[in-house]
Amino acid sequence: MNRELRRIQKKADEKKDKEKSKNKQKRISKIQNKRQKRKNKIIKNSKSKSSKPRFNTDRSRFAVRMAAPFTIFTAFFIGVQVFMPPVESETFSKGVSKAIEVAYYLFFGHFLMIWLLKRRIKNAVWYAIAAGVILTAGLQAANYFINQSFNLQVLAFGSVAAIAGAISGQFFYKDLALPTQAEKLAATKPEANNGEA
Repeated sequence: MNRELRRIQKKADEKKDKEKSKNKQKRISKIQNKRQKRKNKIIKNSKSKSSKPRFNTDRSRFAVRMAAPFTIFTAFFIGVQVFMPPVESETFSKGVSKAIEVAYYLFFGHFLMIWLLKRRIKNAVWYAIAAGVILTAGLQAANYFINQSFNLQVLAFGSVAAIAGAISGQFFYKDLALPTQAEKLAATKPEANNGEA
């Protein structure tokens, strides 16, 4: 009798052990599957990021968001430099001061180009170039009438810098002119509706 009870107990214990080992194996396999899925997801995301275009511009980037204020600020600062009487700097030589002055025209062309691209204006590069040249020529003309002086170097180099700034803005931020994902979806919806009709 005792032997039978022991045998039954032994079988019950063995069954419990088998169930425990099965459950343990299931848990381990679930954890492994989850880890594998995570790894696959990370690999997939990294591949999709690397396959994006070289100059894929994030519209939330600081330079893009602040393009309009930077354009206005640089235009204002260029105007101040022209209309304020020139003061000899103890820190910088005349050549360096002129280079800094010309650099503002470069920034003006660059930020104006980003602003125009963000607003999806067609032929933005030509508008930016025209605005840069008109700003340079107009300020030098105003300088001639007010201060009776005309700076040919700033006129020449400032125009070139404004053009270079516009071209650099077009080169680095050209995908701003492309439609966003939301706009693409909005454009495809009417087509799909027409197809259904």
